[in-house]
Amino acid sequence: MLKHMLRFSAPLSLLPGLAQAHPGHDLTATFSVGLLHPLTGIDHLLVMFAMGLWAARLSKAWYARATTGYLGLLWVGAGLSQVGALAVLQGGNLELALASSVLVGGACLVMIRQLHTAVGLSIFSALALLQGYAHGSEMPVQATLGSYLAGLSVCSVAVSVAALFAARWLQRVQLAHTIRWMGGALLVAGATLLVS
Repeated sequence: MLKHMLRFSAPLSLLPGLAQAHPGHDLTATFSVGLLHPLTGIDHLLVMFAMGLWAARLSKAWYARATTGYLGLLWVGAGLSQVGALAVLQGGNLELALASSVLVGGACLVMIRQLHTAVGLSIFSALALLQGYAHGSEMPVQATLGSYLAGLSVCSVAVSVAALFAARWLQRVQLAHTIRWMGGALLVAGATLLVS
């Protein structure tokens, strides 16, 4: 099976380069930039991972709704950055807010048993809006917003779904308490980002 997947996907990996050879076809490059962008910032990666771990407590139906809402708010936040809204988040304030979002995500995991679902969804909604704003403000000037956000969405869902599966596996093997430990690690990471 893997051999067939590699045989099919190897030639496809050449397509973005071929598309770039023709002027006016920068959508694949923009998609790739969006796809890789969340992986280049530890704060983005940690918040998406925290969301996926926290979402393990939701039913499948609620997880689907939460993921859709997360992506929608990610897009809204990116749009707000493109129109210059929320100017208070410009410069160092944005980095401070992003580092704080890692702390908040960690706190949600530490308090996973006590945190009401509606409160957690509200917190992660605010974090999604903030993350989207940051992604939008860091978008390259030549990028197209739709293609960039499509790549960003694919990466965000992949990271949060990987974290969700990790959390569900930890629950199955009776190690669900380690999710709270991961929350503690996120608290330390967030504090480190704040002081650096």
